Amino acid sequence: MRRQWWALVVVAAGVITLTAACGSESEADPTPAASSAAESEDLATASVQRELSVEMRDIAFEPLALTGAAGEVIEIRFQNAGAILHDFTIDEMDADVMEMMGGSGVGVDMHMGDDHDAAARAMHLALDAGQEGRMRLRVHEPGTYSYYCTVPGHREAGMMGTLTIQ
Repeated sequence: MRRQWWALVVVAAGVITLTAACGSESEADPTPAASSAAESEDLATASVQRELSVEMRDIAFEPLALTGAAGEVIEIRFQNAGAILHDFTIDEMDADVMEMMGGSGVGVDMHMGDDHDAAARAMHLALDAGQEGRMRLRVHEPGTYSYYCTVPGHREAGMMGTLTIQ
């Protein structure tokens, strides 16, 4: 099971890297795509510049607001302190995802979306009750990104927050 999970992570990272490399707006100037691919490769060995922690409780995230800077490597550590499965989902964000893992690998999911554009911007990490996980990423664009739990009724009950990238 663990070997299959790692294979999924490697394939997903490759899809993100290829999407970023092929997503240049101008065919005449290949520099942005080459730069993006090089940045992705460097992220595998880059040191973490900011560590954040998120606790998933039943119908709440703690803290509700996270901050970081564009371009820095951020590691978010998650702990599901709730009694049921919870997840952390951001629908759209231009970021390289370095790692997504949980204690045993069980209950950890990376949502890539249905189209290539969404695949480069959507992320999803699910943890069963009592599990811990982490996500390493580099966000490219400043902005405020909403995150939430997709378990039915949780977002509507207030299980959401914001990640502000300056």
